[in-house]
Amino acid sequence: MSLRTPPADVDLERKGRDLRASSLPFLLLGVVFAVVGILLIVGGTVVGGAVLVALALAPLLVAGGLMLPGVVSWWAARHKPFA
Repeated sequence: MSLRTPPADVDLERKGRDLRASSLPFLLLGVVFAVVGILLIVGGTVVGGAVLVALALAPLLVAGGLMLPGVVSWWAARHKPFA
């Protein structure tokens, strides 16, 4: 079985693609906050950097929460076993 099999359920595939696409802005925002926070920590401003890294967790968790069901629906649209 290859990963390039066509979806058996087109609606489920579309919903999964929509979920994954809507997670990208949150992922980008979280990565930008995390990188700036890490740069501040390396530069010596530990408290400000730690605050930005902590703030980066919220959009990264939202992105993960949107991406996980998107990947599951992509997999389920092809009627592949999960285990």
